Amino acid sequence: MARVAGDANEEEEFDGLRCVLLDEANSGNAMHESRDEDRADTSDEHDEDVQDFSPFNVFARHGFITNTERALEELFVGEENNYSGVACLNVIAKRIATVFCFFKRIVIAVLHATMMKRFEIAELVENLKALNSQVVATFNLDEEVVIANVDADKYKNLVEKYGVIGYPTLKFFPKSNKVDEDYSGGRSLDDFVAFINEKCGTYRDEKGQLSSKAGIVESLDGLVKEFVSANDNDKKTVYSQLEEEVKKLKGYAVRYDSLYLNLPRRVWKRVHYAKNEILRLDRMQRFT
Repeated sequence: MARVAGDANEEEEFDGLRCVLLDEANSGNAMHESRDEDRADTSDEHDEDVQDFSPFNVFARHGFITNTERALEELFVGEENNYSGVACLNVIAKRIATVFCFFKRIVIAVLHATMMKRFEIAELVENLKALNSQVVATFNLDEEVVIANVDADKYKNLVEKYGVIGYPTLKFFPKSNKVDEDYSGGRSLDDFVAFINEKCGTYRDEKGQLSSKAGIVESLDGLVKEFVSANDNDKKTVYSQLEEEVKKLKGYAVRYDSLYLNLPRRVWKRVHYAKNEILRLDRMQRFT
């Protein structure tokens, strides 16, 4: 690709790349949503036949947990004859890696692929139920983030193990060590969304929409901008640096590795690729 002349054109091309990354992520969300609808259409006919609620069968049945009221309780019920609630929680943590809970008389849990966290909240009131539903809706399209409820009265050994002596008690458990940290953040939807985004590497707003930072890996941002502004001779060098940095990605950012390698290469070969790709993805979203 010929060198892009002028700062304005360079910035426009760079913004185009960012938009493609964001639209690619949104396009993936649309496909997940479609799969959720397909699952919902067939779930009723299978639920009555399923009696084994072990962690492995629950995940095999749903792909990931979608029944927010019963999900974690199903996991515990299926294991309680063989394991204590605490042991079962550790089984869950190893497989899905994160538990994010509001302990009250009922517990809300969020499961994520990189860490584990618990919130515990006391009163069973309508506004808290509404907040639970809002948190569920916000992260509904993130396959690695699942919201579920557990009856805390039924699993008192969990309350005892984690030293819950009053409600609400909010705690955070990293996957790596299971040592709890007290959570002292706010109790609004915005506070919880901000916390989950920070700890899970997600980019949702309170309505569940992706923010402008979704799909953008900050450690690669500078190299992408340098690549766009470089001439053809320098692009190869910058692209090699980009390949090396992509290999260092960890956690949630790994899901974007192919985008950061494929999109610059396509832009390199086709001058108007970013603009045309944005138009294509917009059309896909309108008909999804």
